[in-house]
Amino acid sequence: MPQATTMSPPSPSAERWAQRLRAFQALIANSTGDLEQQFADFLRMAAAQFELENGVILRVEDGIFTVLAACGFATDDRIRVGNSFPITASFARTVAVSGKNLASHHVSRDPVLRDHPFYGLNRPEVYLGSPVLFGRRLFGVIAMMGPDPRAQPFSPAEIALLDLMGQTLGGIMERDRLERERRIADRARREANAMLRTAFDFAPIGMALVGTQGQWLRVNRALCHLVGYTEEELLARDFQSVTHPDDLHNDLEQLGAVLSGAIAQYSMEKRYIHKDGHSIWAQLSVALVREADGTPRCFVSQILGIDAQKTLIAALERQGEELRTANDKLKQLASVDPLTHILNRRALRQQLDALKQEAETTGQPLAFLMADVDHFKAYNDAHGHMEGDKALRIIARKITEATRASDVVGRFGGEEFLVVLPGTDAEGAVIIAERIRASIATCQEMRAPLTVSIGVHILAAPFGHRAINQAIAQADAALYGAKHAGRDRVEVG
Repeated sequence: MPQATTMSPPSPSAERWAQRLRAFQALIANSTGDLEQQFADFLRMAAAQFELENGVILRVEDGIFTVLAACGFATDDRIRVGNSFPITASFARTVAVSGKNLASHHVSRDPVLRDHPFYGLNRPEVYLGSPVLFGRRLFGVIAMMGPDPRAQPFSPAEIALLDLMGQTLGGIMERDRLERERRIADRARREANAMLRTAFDFAPIGMALVGTQGQWLRVNRALCHLVGYTEEELLARDFQSVTHPDDLHNDLEQLGAVLSGAIAQYSMEKRYIHKDGHSIWAQLSVALVREADGTPRCFVSQILGIDAQKTLIAALERQGEELRTANDKLKQLASVDPLTHILNRRALRQQLDALKQEAETTGQPLAFLMADVDHFKAYNDAHGHMEGDKALRIIARKITEATRASDVVGRFGGEEFLVVLPGTDAEGAVIIAERIRASIATCQEMRAPLTVSIGVHILAAPFGHRAINQAIAQADAALYGAKHAGRDRVEVG
């Protein structure tokens, strides 16, 4: 018969490592809650497993060590949770700088560490330290120390266990860092959202979030007040239903351009229909919010009521038109003789300067006709000043009717009239002058017949500085020649 196989009991060493691993597994399983407590639990386990009374977990930032957890060190006040000190010539600095573990079971016999400054100050005979890492990120150092040397060096398994503790602590600290950052970001987001909500709800202008199909998603108080709907009433509608029909096509066309990416945003003036039916002018500005993948999410609309501005602009435009009309009347009054309604002497002078410049450019002559009503004082004395004024108005009209549109007719003073004929020679000027004379002589609109005497002068290029005054004087001299020759006639001078 085959003999039964007997199982050998596990060796003390294997059983010890099994206990260590179970203890570490339990430690990891319970590594939740308060971070400081987790650090203290790690140190207590390490002290028990490595049979070393002193242990420390240090965080390193900007060249400073901060104590996160400590055990032992009853007489060293520097090693207290929360204390910080510069990284000096310590074994922990060596671990942090190298990013590798450091182990010695008998420091005074270690050819490297026995001359280390840290040994000279603190005299630890046993040291086992590992970096607290998460990936390549160094958080600090976990180290165990003792005053009495060990009989045997630390085994690779023991060093690996402390390294594993360091990596696990690194994961815990990274998780804590990320959680703190998440809380900070979450708080900042909540604060930002609260501020945005407040800014949206209490903005002095209308604000709205609008779906891509036009439905109101969110509206503020100012918009509800502008269009006369409650928030619930407005959210049950879409923007198309409260837009003036004449403005809807343009609005939808712009929205389509934003959705297609042709434009980023748009602004326009449009009319909304108030709940009571009247139209409201508003300045609308619209931008599109997209999801992370670029999908359109909603529109952000700002709506500013501009009825008051529109009314003001319309009033200003009316006032501007009235002012232009008044200015035109003033210009007319300033240039037109109030009695005869033809150019006055000042306006005549301005016209003559313009005609002279044009004649100098073209080289064409200017004909001057000076007409004077014959025996007007006797007419005035016989029929009165009212009839005299009426006669002057009729004569001014007859002169205007007998001339061309390009000719200039004005009252020179009293019963004298000046006519300037651009581009006209002596023969043409005499023809027009005779037409004027005959029209007045045969007129039957006045209380009694009146005649005019006319002097003609032709001003030819080149023109001198005083050419206009001289031409008027020459026409006036020819007029008096006509008077002396018997009146009711035309003379050329």
